[in-house]
Amino acid sequence: GAVLIGTVLDELERRDLKRGLITMCAAGGMAPAMIIERV
Repeated sequence: GAVLIGTVLDELERRDLKRGLITMCAAGGMAPAMIIERV
């Protein structure tokens, strides 16, 4: 998870974007997601 967050933060800054979405597959049908917004 931490690697994905770091990658999204780097890409948001590099591409000058405002929002990013991270999703992960997990066992048992769970799928956590996180939306990150630059302010």
